[in-house]
Amino acid sequence: MDFLGKMKGVTNSEKIAEQVPHESSIHNFAPQNVVPGFQSHGLQLLSNTALLAAVEADDHNSITRQIENQRAEVDQIFASHHDSLRRRMEGALHRGAEEEASKALIEKDRELEAKYARAIKLEKKVNQYKKDIDWYKRELNYLETTIRSYKLSLDEETNRERRYAAYNAAKVLVKDDAESSFSDRGLVKPVRLVCKVCDRRMATVVVFPCRHACACTGCVEAVKMCPACGAQKVSTIELRLPHD
Repeated sequence: MDFLGKMKGVTNSEKIAEQVPHESSIHNFAPQNVVPGFQSHGLQLLSNTALLAAVEADDHNSITRQIENQRAEVDQIFASHHDSLRRRMEGALHRGAEEEASKALIEKDRELEAKYARAIKLEKKVNQYKKDIDWYKRELNYLETTIRSYKLSLDEETNRERRYAAYNAAKVLVKDDAESSFSDRGLVKPVRLVCKVCDRRMATVVVFPCRHACACTGCVEAVKMCPACGAQKVSTIELRLPHD
């Protein structure tokens, strides 16, 4: 409000200064033929008018300087506010950038932690699988060893049974031949174990499980059943009989 009032005062003073003629103009327009009584009064009036004009000029200059000073102050205030606002905006942008960077780093840290935890979990699973594989290998080796042992035992037992069966079969045949020869010596005929397949060669192979000595070594591979009784052939054994 003071600033506007001063501006109005400056405007009024300028108008008054324009309306009042300059001192030189007053002297130029001073009447040449003036009554002496009024001349001193006119000079006094002119002097007062010039003094008023000088005072108004000083006020005008003072007001102009005040306006310029106020303009400078306003410009300084604007500049200060501009710098303060710029610093605040830069600070806000910097803080925002720091917050975004911090959030991004936190997110990356979380992703890395999740991947690290998953890698540890997978590594534990791999170690467990390796242990399981080692255990299965040991079990497989044990089973293979056990199977080989059982197979050897079975082969030994089978060979033992075959030898025992062949011995019993030969013993029975010899006993039957002896009893037949002893019961009727007049009817005794030489007994020959003839192959039931070719009826030519000697039957020296015993068929199991029926234990019939009814095939020769050349025909036994071709038959699937016992030629004497028709039982299923499981295995065979060759007899070593003494010759006459």
